[in-house]
Parts: sequence; C-alpha cells; structure tokens
Amino acid sequence: MNKILLLFVLPFLIIATNLDAQEDLEILPPQNIYDAPIADPRWPKFSMGISHDFKNNFGDTLWVFSFGEDIGLIKFGDTKNLYEFGIQAGAFGIMDIDTSPSRLINTDYFVALEVSHAHNNFQHLWQIFHQSSHVGDEYLLSQDGLGLTRINLSYEEFKYFLRYKPSPYFSPYVTAGYIVHVDPNHIDRWVFSAGLDLYSRRISFNNSMRWIAGAYANSWQENNYSPTVTIRAGLQYERLKYCNRFLQLLIQYQFGKSQNGQFYSKKINQVGLLIAFSS
Repeated sequence: MNKILLLFVLPFLIIATNLDAQEDLEILPPQNIYDAPIADPRWPKFSMGISHDFKNNFGDTLWVFSFGEDIGLIKFGDTKNLYEFGIQAGAFGIMDIDTSPSRLINTDYFVALEVSHAHNNFQHLWQIFHQSSHVGDEYLLSQDGLGLTRINLSYEEFKYFLRYKPSPYFSPYVTAGYIVHVDPNHIDRWVFSAGLDLYSRRISFNNSMRWIAGAYANSWQENNYSPTVTIRAGLQYERLKYCNRFLQLLIQYQFGKSQNGQFYSKKINQVGLLIAFSS
C-alpha cells in the first residue's frame, strides 16, 4: 500500500520542490495540459441530455446531466516539459422524467487535486479524488426505491492518466486507478480504462463546425472488470470558444455496467442526445 501511495504522490512532490526555481509562472491558465476526453462520462464538464434506457432500469426516458470544471491553477515549464497544478470538481446525475413528478435517481459528487505533465507527444495526469454518491429522495420513496438496500458509497482514489497525441486529430489514452479508502470497505479497489478521441481535419458548415468522435471503456474490479462502454459522435462549434471550451452536440450510446453510484452492478443499454461545453 505504501508503495502505491508513493507512486501517485511522488509527482506532486517533485514538481512542488521546483516551483521556486520558476521565474515565469502562468496563473489560472486558460488551456489545460491534459485534453478533456470526448467520451468519458465522468470527466467534469457542463453537459445535459436525454437518453432512452432500453433496459428500463431507472425509467424509459432519462435526463442526464453534469456540472463541473477542470481548472488549472499554476502552469510552468517550456516547450519540451510543461507542468500544471490544478483542481477538478463536478456533479453527475440522472433523472427519470417519465414519472410525474420527475424523480431524481442518483447524484455523484466529485472533487480532485491534480498534477499534469506534457512531454513531446505524451500527456500525463496524476489525480487524487473523492467521490460520494447519493440516491434521490423521490426514487427512495417510489415503489422501485422501497425495495432498495441503500449503501453510502463513498471513496478516495489515486488515478494516473496517460495520453498519446501524435497529431491534433487522433489521440488514444489509458488510465489506472486504485481506491485507497471506500465505504463500504468490502468494495474491490482496482479500476482501469482506455479511450480514443478523433477530430476531423476539415471544418464544415461554413467553417463553423468540426466532426468529432470518441470511445471510452471503463472496467472495475468490483464488477469483475465487466466494462462500461461509452461512444459519442457529433459536432463541435469552432467559430466561438470561451477559455478554450467549445460547444458540442453529440449522439451518445452506452452499454455495460452502470457508473451511477450504488447502482454499479446494474446493466445499462442507453442511447441519447447530449449537449456539452468542453475543452
């Protein structure tokens, strides 16, 4: 356990000891070193959408939403080696909008400290985060919720991200995480994921929109590494951006195990439309 902690904490210590040697620091840089994944549903960003759930686990029609940001606090370095301290925070939720009144199913709250490093075509990110999950009151009071055995799923995880970016249009990445503390404590600890981001070279629709697509697969030891797969494709508006964030209109397809709080053992099969504001 101590070796695992050292593996994740060491990058923070090395960069911190060199901060006083940097004369040119950028405070609150508008662009993050590590690129936001297109299809990772747990990357903090502002998004909302409608999904149809073929398995009807939480309802036939769902409103899915997230609120959050990846904020760089300090950036320094040169063109060969660039470093960044930052924070992330977000909330991820689902609502059943077929019922009257609509019922909140689950909300996950997330907060993280992170260090990023870019070298040549590689982007690295080390992250320490806390996540807690909360089942919606309306769901608990419903007929479906009456039979639910509620657990207080809450955990802290160390996570490492590695992205290879040989061009601006093609970028695969992998991640590995270890849950250092969890409630309930019988939960298994290892989490792995991989993904791919694609951007079209050509900007279409009167030089305003770029085609984008992403695929992401997340596997957790607690689910016997049965993956959750998310595929997104659509358009990114290029004519206007704010702090290097773009408006995206995406079709999303998701299948495998749920990533919504204590419902992680449920199988999902969903398709929907999503609007996101992301780097």
